[in-house]
Formats: sequence, C-alpha cells, structure tokens
Amino acid sequence: MIWPVRSIRIRQFISISLSIFFGVMLAFVVAELGSRIILPGSRVYRALTPKQEVTFNAQEYAKGVQGPALFKVNSMGVRGREWSDVRASEYRILCLGGSTTESLLNDQNRIWTTRLEHKLERLVPGHDTWVGNIGKAGLASAHHIVQLKHLDVYEPNLIVALVGSSDFMSHLKQSGDVSSRNAVEVERTLEEEAFAIVPDRPLFDPIGSWYKRTRIWRLASQLSQFVSHQSQFQDREGLSLKHWRAMRAAGKRSNVLPSMEYALDAYGRNLKDMVKFAGSFGTPILLMTQPSIWRAGLSDAEKGQLWMGGVGEFRDLPGSLYYEPEALERGMDAYNQRLLEVCQETGTSCLDLAKAVPKSADYFYDDEHFTDRGQELVANRVAEAIRLLIENGNDRATGF
Repeated sequence: MIWPVRSIRIRQFISISLSIFFGVMLAFVVAELGSRIILPGSRVYRALTPKQEVTFNAQEYAKGVQGPALFKVNSMGVRGREWSDVRASEYRILCLGGSTTESLLNDQNRIWTTRLEHKLERLVPGHDTWVGNIGKAGLASAHHIVQLKHLDVYEPNLIVALVGSSDFMSHLKQSGDVSSRNAVEVERTLEEEAFAIVPDRPLFDPIGSWYKRTRIWRLASQLSQFVSHQSQFQDREGLSLKHWRAMRAAGKRSNVLPSMEYALDAYGRNLKDMVKFAGSFGTPILLMTQPSIWRAGLSDAEKGQLWMGGVGEFRDLPGSLYYEPEALERGMDAYNQRLLEVCQETGTSCLDLAKAVPKSADYFYDDEHFTDRGQELVANRVAEAIRLLIENGNDRATGF
C-alpha cells in the first residue's frame, strides 16, 4: 500500500509543478504581448529621448553656470534645433561625446554645440549650418563606435567627437580590471547605453539570451538600473555635486595610477574603428582631446570643486579611493596623446582642445565640465578648426 500512495503523491506533485510552470509561462507571454501592444516599440534609433525638456538650477554648485538652464531635445533625439525638411539645404555637423559634450547643466543657448552653430552660420555658401549634440554622460569610445554604425539616422556632413574622459574614468573606476563578456552581449549592452531608444529585438533572434530580448526584461532592467543608481544621477538643483564632492573629500588618496598600457591600446583601437566607420559612410570626422582642470598645485578652493577620479562605486561607497589631481593629469595626458597619435597614423583631422582651454576655474566648474565661459571658448576653438577644414577641403571623406 505504501508504493501506490507514494506514486500518487509524486504524480500530484508533478501535475501541480507543471500547472504552475505553464501558468507562469502563459502569464509571461500575455504580459509580453500586452506590453508590446500597449507600449509599442520603436523601429528606429534615437540617441536621446525625443522632445525631452528639463530645466536645471544648479548654479549654486556649478559656479560659472547661469540658471535657469534649459536642456531640450528635438523630435529626432538630438540636443539641438529641428533640422530642415529639405536635406540638401543644410550642412549638418553631429557632435559625439560624454558629459562634456552633453553639457547637462548649461543652458541650451550657451552650450558649445549651440554656440558653434551660431558661429558657423555662413560656413558653406547656399547652406544653413545645423549642429546637433548627442553627447551623454558616461559614453566612451566603444559607445561611439556603436553610434557611428547608425549614422544613416542623422546623415551628417561632418562628425565632431570630444573623447577620452569616459574611457579614462571607466578604467580608473574598474581599477584596471578587464571584462571578458561575450562580444555580442557587449555590443547589445553598448547599444542600449548609447541610445535612449533602440528597435525591439525579435524574440526569434538567434543571437543572445532569449529572455534579454523581451520587453519585460528590458523594462525590468531599466527600472532596476534607475533604482540602484539614483545617487549617480545629476539632480536639477546640483545637490549631487555637493554630495559627490563631500565623498571625495572624505575618501582615500593615491598618486599612483593603475597600469594603463592595455587600456590605452584598447582606446587607440577604438579610435581607429571610429575613423573607419565614419569613413564607411563617406563622412569626415574631427577628433578632439579632452580638457580638464587637473594639475599639480591646485588651490584648496579648486580641489574642493573636484569629485571625479575614484575607484569602484565611489559615488555610493564612503571611504573610496580617489586619485590626486596631478595623477589624473598624467592619465588624461596619456589618453590625449594616444588620440593625437591615432590622428597622425590615420591622417584624421584633430583638434588638441586640451591645450586650448586653460586649467582654471574660470573655464571649469568641477574636474572637466565647462562653465558658460568655458563653453564659449570651446565653441570658438572648434569653429576655427572646422573653418580651417573647409578652407583646406578636408571636410570631404577620403579613403581610410
């Protein structure tokens, strides 16, 4: 009598387990289909969230930045004005970069990309000049490669890229660790970080884990990232700057950078890929070095404005390790030098912007983000470089 009872219980357990499993799967499928119907996905790429408008009043903590400051994105997902319906009437310049291109806390009319557009109004006879900004905090050279693969969305005549800082900061943050994730998964992750909107992945796509292609997974991942990284987001009043500066002031110090050889080699390869992908669209690219205030001999007041250059989750974990300004200067110089070398090797147009911006609080409100005066200076230098390109006929792509 024992075995039949046990068999019945086993069959009941299996039946209940299967019912639960198929019930959960059915609920998942219904939720997935419902989310795709209620929240239809995009068929196009958009770098920033279209038609987004946010006003910042961070002037108390971002000295040299006037407020209120409007951050406005057009219908194409670009920080800039709407472009003309007549493509042939415009000479389009697309600006890539991290937070120093994004210029989140500066007003729309005072960021260097807007000022650049005004300074280049008569750049090409018979054409209006349009300058678009798709910079975003944290984007590094690997992200820009992904962005450049979708240049058909913007059809630019010229690409301007201010790069180096995010690559350097990412290397320091990881303390030299190198990820060995699957290349396809890395590409997908970079794409979702580089663009605010990406087309839905088909569920039958054979590349990558199936569940990561679902709308539910994407929404859950976005919510999880938003909740877990709240302290790393810039608030409208700039209080985050006050908090991050306090974290650095209370942190540990080091003047010795981690090994940078592997990171610099990877950076150089990425820059060459950026040049290659821009060239594949027949679009010339202007690469620019990253300015910063880092140097030996900063005053106590200038040091008090710093918050970057930490290891690990330094904006969340008290007592994290931070590198001294003179060490950060050496590291940033190494990245800038590698960019100049790539420009020389590939024959790519280059602007050494780092040498053009004085290391002064007149031009930076923290480690590397520009005051309004700094934005104007950058716009002047970039405008000069682009005019020189046009005069020399280097705005037309050549074979790379």
